[in-house]
Amino acid sequence: MELKSNIMFSFIHKIKQWYKHQKLIKQSVLIPITSYDQYAALVKEAKDNSKNKVFSNCYMLPAEIKRLIHLKKFYQVKTEQGLAFADDEGDYYYLFLYVNMSVSFTFPSLRKRYFDRKCIL
Repeated sequence: MELKSNIMFSFIHKIKQWYKHQKLIKQSVLIPITSYDQYAALVKEAKDNSKNKVFSNCYMLPAEIKRLIHLKKFYQVKTEQGLAFADDEGDYYYLFLYVNMSVSFTFPSLRKRYFDRKCIL
């Protein structure tokens, strides 16, 4: 009985994640990246528009970025300061930043996990 309950909870959790993900896309918080050229143009623009050197934690090779784009798991994150991309990893988003570290920046909440009451953080 408990196994059926866990399977059902897992299924409901996946549906909630999918719904929340779709809601972020509809609200234009997550903007799908459809080509590597689009990604490269956004990065070039962010670097050109910054007065200081842009910090980035993106060390992925172009082939990996192209793979994520092909899988439709790579998104631009809507923000007014800098540039951010999100890689949809299923249970969480992995963020890649291109920001000016001398200016404060904020990002919208991209929390995916739904914790039950027994979970201790």
